[in-house]
Amino acid sequence: MPQAPRPPLLLQVVSIVMILFSLSFLGMLCTLFFHEELAMRFVPIPVLPAVTLMGILQYSGTFRRDVSSAKYTVWLNGGLGILLLVMFLPMTPDVIRRAIVESQPSLFVRLGIIYVVIFYFQVNAFVTYRWWQTLKRYAEQLQPEPPLMRLSMREMLLGFAALSYVLAIMAMLMRTAYVRNTF
Repeated sequence: MPQAPRPPLLLQVVSIVMILFSLSFLGMLCTLFFHEELAMRFVPIPVLPAVTLMGILQYSGTFRRDVSSAKYTVWLNGGLGILLLVMFLPMTPDVIRRAIVESQPSLFVRLGIIYVVIFYFQVNAFVTYRWWQTLKRYAEQLQPEPPLMRLSMREMLLGFAALSYVLAIMAMLMRTAYVRNTF
């Protein structure tokens, strides 16, 4: 019986960054539930499932070696990266013009951050795609058992650490009046 493949180091790093991004964004969105205006409380509702799903799929596909999670992670990251590129590419010449004409170098920094995020999503999709292909080949070599839905003690500890991280982000943002000054 062949040995189960181990995720490459680059995939592990990219996955950890994505999971931390997902948890941080989740904490930021959850603070909007405490906004003073009622309409702002409904803003995170359509985004929360996608952000949560992104983190769970990334973890499951990388560290639990789930083939279908890896496949959906590729599609989610690749699709999100392409969607962001389609959204921001048409604005780029205007942002560059405004940055030069109005001498606002911070616009270059913001644009650079957006393109780094887009590049990151594409790298994540590419690395996860290669991992998905590895997992598919491994699954074809043997008759895989259905994945157990049990959580190990380590995964439960990581889950509580993730929950603590989200609550810490929420507490920090609530203390700094992020919620009142959002929009």
